[in-house]
Amino acid sequence: MTLDALLACGPYFGSERTVLGLAFIFLIAKPLAYVAFTYAFRYQVSRPIPLGLGRAVLIAIVRTVIGVVIIGGGALLLASGGDSSVAVGAIYLYVSRPLAWGLVGARMLRLRGGRLAGWIVAGTVMNAGFDLLVFSGWFEDFRWMIVLAGLIAFLVMLHVMGQRDSLRLQFDGFPRCSECGYNLTGNLSGVCSECGTVIDHAGLMGDASVGLDT
Repeated sequence: MTLDALLACGPYFGSERTVLGLAFIFLIAKPLAYVAFTYAFRYQVSRPIPLGLGRAVLIAIVRTVIGVVIIGGGALLLASGGDSSVAVGAIYLYVSRPLAWGLVGARMLRLRGGRLAGWIVAGTVMNAGFDLLVFSGWFEDFRWMIVLAGLIAFLVMLHVMGQRDSLRLQFDGFPRCSECGYNLTGNLSGVCSECGTVIDHAGLMGDASVGLDT
């Protein structure tokens, strides 16, 4: 299947409504979604201060550039090849996207462990939702609004989950237990009195001092 055949499987690009819908998705909805998605993780970063909105915008721009140049460009290049290139392009798309989210999350947000895994999975799911909008051909009726509403609800859920007290407490300027979040101010035993976790006092004092300076 050639690139022309691939595009033929998508929406009818000649429709004015479809063109306006795609412009809205690529120029407004998707960039804003990337910023909102990144900012939803502001209390999950492995940093002494939470992620700011300006930093979230920068990270969203970097992820967009990676998506356009490396992911989108590579998929289109593969799709313009032989008869089996569409399948190969789709595989490339959904392998490169998690890798891109993982790279950005680990290097720019300093996410680790389960938080990094959640970032990768959530980012890939969000991209799949936008793929459904772009290639469904639903801009001729109101079904695209249902998908868009689902994406908005997904982002709202991420923001609610990302603001839970156990995450916000990490940035109140007090030394906290890495496991349970217990306030360790004045602790001299080297063990959290709430959960028994061994405490790195040097690391705690360093994080607390940076948090108080900001």
